[in-house]
Amino acid sequence: MSSDDQPRLQTPLEMGLEAQQTTLEVGTEAMQRAAIADDRLTDALSVGVGETPSEVVYTENKLELHRYEPVTDRQHDVPILIVYALINRPYILDLQPDRSVVRRLLEAGHDVYLVKWNEPSRLDQHLTLDDYVNRYLLNCVDEVRERTDQDSLNILGYCMGGTLSVMYTALHPETVNALGLMATGLYFDETGGVLERWGDADYYDPAAVTETFGNVPGEFLDVGFALMDPVANYVSKYVQLYDRLENADFVRNFARMETWLSDSVDVAGATYVEFLEKNLSGQPTL
Repeated sequence: MSSDDQPRLQTPLEMGLEAQQTTLEVGTEAMQRAAIADDRLTDALSVGVGETPSEVVYTENKLELHRYEPVTDRQHDVPILIVYALINRPYILDLQPDRSVVRRLLEAGHDVYLVKWNEPSRLDQHLTLDDYVNRYLLNCVDEVRERTDQDSLNILGYCMGGTLSVMYTALHPETVNALGLMATGLYFDETGGVLERWGDADYYDPAAVTETFGNVPGEFLDVGFALMDPVANYVSKYVQLYDRLENADFVRNFARMETWLSDSVDVAGATYVEFLEKNLSGQPTL
């Protein structure tokens, strides 16, 4: 190879000018994003969630049973009861009009009910899984059956609500036409992460939390789940948000999800202990 074929090395001056240009471009981009950051933040704080109309048709203690307004004339005979988790709020299933499990079910002609557990009080710290399954959930199913004149109904369980739904169906199969599960944990051995560790009596004693707080603070649960993937939950997603500040729809969607993630609900102390000591360890629960 001749000397003419050799790649030419940059001079110090050229390297310095190129670095300065890169710095200027990065700085300009940062200034442009900073200029719209306040508007995006204001917009994000005003986003709505869980806006599909519903009415409360039954209450018991803190529990509310909601029925959503039908959107079609054609209705299936067998209703659907959505059993949400005891953790966070159920509007993740109705996050926005074009991202809503509830709306899709309504558009398909289903009669949709949802169990909203709400926040337990200090007096509720002794509620057990038996209370939630064989009292609250059983009463909600009976209410829907009576209102719709059906012997059995379809149950859709989400997350821990799916675990409760499985328990209920095993105990009361005659009242369940079909069972569907979403994001439901039923087996935790050798899965890794914080849930398996919480179920290890040699590693963690859940009673230490409930003896201190009574009910388990929702913020405690939020941090525990976030630590299952700390880089993604505390770093990567915010880098992605910064990179896409110009996209107003992305920022609003991001805000809706963050609103749900931070909208935590305490869990009844006895239920928390029982769920970890029995369900996560594979022992019979009810």
